[in-house]
Amino acid sequence: MCVWQSDDNFTEKMQPIEGTIHWEVDDIFNFVESDGTERDSPAMEIGGLIWKLRVRIDCNHRTGDIPSLGVYLTCTYPEARRFWRVETQYSITLINIEDITWSRGGETNFNEVCYPDTIQMKGHCAIGTLHDILNMAEGFVRNDSITIVARVSVTKTQGVGVENNTRDFSEKNDMSDVCLIIENKQVHVTKAILAEHSSVFKTMFYAKFHEHGKSEIELKDVNHKEFVELLNVIYTSMHGITDLSVESILVLADQFHMKIILEAAGMFLMLHSRLGLGQRLLLTDIYKLDNAQAYLIYTIKNRSEMRNLQSPEWYRKFSDTLKARICDRAIELKH
Repeated sequence: MCVWQSDDNFTEKMQPIEGTIHWEVDDIFNFVESDGTERDSPAMEIGGLIWKLRVRIDCNHRTGDIPSLGVYLTCTYPEARRFWRVETQYSITLINIEDITWSRGGETNFNEVCYPDTIQMKGHCAIGTLHDILNMAEGFVRNDSITIVARVSVTKTQGVGVENNTRDFSEKNDMSDVCLIIENKQVHVTKAILAEHSSVFKTMFYAKFHEHGKSEIELKDVNHKEFVELLNVIYTSMHGITDLSVESILVLADQFHMKIILEAAGMFLMLHSRLGLGQRLLLTDIYKLDNAQAYLIYTIKNRSEMRNLQSPEWYRKFSDTLKARICDRAIELKH
């Protein structure tokens, strides 16, 4: 799920940016004996993103229920305020110290759309069984350590390493094909982009209504500044939802049936908003953001927070469903 067009006009192309992570995983026998708690390599910045290797013990249907060493590549973008995307080619290799030609691994690629705070993890689940890797005669272990090398080539990103620029949509460009009149101001947009995100605009532009085929359409009872803010969220991966804009974004996304934008606002309320918990819960209640609401209720960890939510200031504004969820959480905290 993403909130931008896949058209190349909305994608930052680049010459491949390459980097290599060379990691000696020491104390490997203790790592295995401790049931293989996940361990990460030091971080490396490649293409504006943070990359790490991760090892863990895997024993499941993919490994034939045989304990194996899982080696994965993780990617994060800590500065993300909303969706981002990366297209990458990479290889992961477990080095054979005795004979490099016996090294194990492979190469692949991924093209992912990610939420803020998302850790993308790809890799080779069964790079080798523990029996083979820990067998000193096989040549993978030296001085109680193994060596893993990952070569990463970032070929394309979106929403990474760019300035938080905005547009005012007051001027027509090559992509715009309809002009919306909002509070007597012109807003030039692309029908296909709005229709993709909104069933209301899809009907307005393409069904047999009186607006169909018009080059100018007036939108009444809509705030111009707030609508432009919404357009910047839809059109670019650069402009994030903020505490100042989230409520107006929710109002307009709900008005124009923009499910993806509602979900993006819910993610913002969960992960980035500095609004008080009561205010965030109220917004999830009004706009039926069930996943965000469930997450926020789960974050309540003590009775002090619970008492604040149950004060008249907030409690009288909550729906019966939200009140029931809060009561259930209060009962959980007593046990």
